[in-house]
Amino acid sequence: MDSPPFSYGTRCSVLCLLCFPSPSASFFFFFLYGLLGLLYSVLMVWLSFRETLVLDMT
Repeated sequence: MDSPPFSYGTRCSVLCLLCFPSPSASFFFFFLYGLLGLLYSVLMVWLSFRETLVLDMT
């Protein structure tokens, strides 16, 4: 069974945090998580905006 790359990356990040419990590693992990959340919200907003634009044009 193939696992998606996101879960694989999350597992690697958690493993790295367990191996190196340093503040910089945890800061990097939370920064990456926040960046992913930001990208996800921007993508959702862009998709909804595009849908309304397409609906307006038809």
